Amino acid sequence: MGAARDTVAEKLDNMRNAYESHGGGIRGAAAAALEGVKGIYTAGFSFLDNLTGGRLTAIKDKFVSGVMNIASGVRERFESVRAAFTSGLNNVKNTVTGAVSWFYESGKKVISTFANGIKSAFSGAVDAVKGGLQRIRNKCRVLTGGTGPRTSDWYSGGTPTNNEWDRFTTREEVISGLPAPLSSDLDSTLNSTDKGSTHNQFWNWMGVYSWCQEVYSGNSSTRAVRGYPSARRWNITRCYASVRVRRFSPRP
Repeated sequence: MGAARDTVAEKLDNMRNAYESHGGGIRGAAAAALEGVKGIYTAGFSFLDNLTGGRLTAIKDKFVSGVMNIASGVRERFESVRAAFTSGLNNVKNTVTGAVSWFYESGKKVISTFANGIKSAFSGAVDAVKGGLQRIRNKCRVLTGGTGPRTSDWYSGGTPTNNEWDRFTTREEVISGLPAPLSSDLDSTLNSTDKGSTHNQFWNWMGVYSWCQEVYSGNSSTRAVRGYPSARRWNITRCYASVRVRRFSPRP
């Protein structure tokens, strides 16, 4: 009974303190009433707890501890699930990133190999063409024709006299099998006789200039040409000339 008396006294004191702390009046009365309701329940609990020697408090503490343990276990499980999920996402991300990088590098190697193969094939073709053209140039050389006329008469032939045009074309060096020019092939008159002559049919000099190897000794910007009006005619034209009335022909 003493425990009950002490509990009631404590709760009445709490009600009085609530009334005074809220300034009395209606507000204080309302606060005191709420404190009284709360006190009834807590007083009953405290009374029974005191009668049982604190066993209700022990039960309450065990219940609170159990709930806290459950909450902690649930939180730990959620943390474990979240960590596993995050790890899984990172693994997926790393796998996808690695796959993209692998495909990128593999594709780059394929393209590089393909491009190098094309480059090598074209380089080989270009080198083959260059080599072929060089062989053609080596075989299809033009004749020497002299660095200038022998005299002031440019129908007199080229100098030096051992140039290939005068040796072979005008046959100053007698070579078996080569046609000898007639006087009509060597004069300054260009006509149908020249066109049909045996000499012109073989050498094709009539109406056509032929490039020679030398540049003119009197003007390095010009090059020696032979033929056109006469099989013996020596003449010059500019190295960059592109004159339509002057046709150029290689020799047979």
